[in-house]
Amino acid sequence: AALLVDLYRDRTAYNLPSYAPSVPKQARKHAAYSAALYNIPACPFTTTLGFVLVFFEPSVPRGVVFLDRDGVINQDSPAYVRSLADWRPLPGSLEAIARLSRAGYRVVVITNQSGIARGLIEPKALEAIHLRLGEQTESLGGNIAGVYFCPHAPDAGCNCRKPATGLIDQAVRELDVDPRGAVFVGDRPSDAAA
Repeated sequence: AALLVDLYRDRTAYNLPSYAPSVPKQARKHAAYSAALYNIPACPFTTTLGFVLVFFEPSVPRGVVFLDRDGVINQDSPAYVRSLADWRPLPGSLEAIARLSRAGYRVVVITNQSGIARGLIEPKALEAIHLRLGEQTESLGGNIAGVYFCPHAPDAGCNCRKPATGLIDQAVRELDVDPRGAVFVGDRPSDAAA
């Protein structure tokens, strides 16, 4: 189970003295724990996040990482990512997903896709994008456990559009994952709220 997951920017190395104030007491004795440091600038999930630091107890199975899609895995667009031709992975993002997968994490994509409700993208086009995402990740030795999307407009009042937790709850049930210690990587406040 994850003891600490923190996202922070402008770090070139893990510096315990400057970082220690925000590290939980049980993790400060870091010699007792394994630590994985994923260098996001080298393998960016987003252009705004620096590193993902995960402390985990030895011999405890690693958990689940939830990822937003647009702006995290692929380039976002104010005109929406409408087709496979519009879908462009951020440099290093798929490699980072593969690394997480190979390290034992279940990687799950949770994404709002109101372009469907707005008539800007067809469900088949969205399916093609997610199929390509899975294929390219697998070609790098990784695996995406599931892709969950909300097709509704922001004012629909559904329970699946982030920051609501409906999609996460669905993934937890269907994939039989333990949400305790889960990580969510996103690029918007609604992602953090979820």
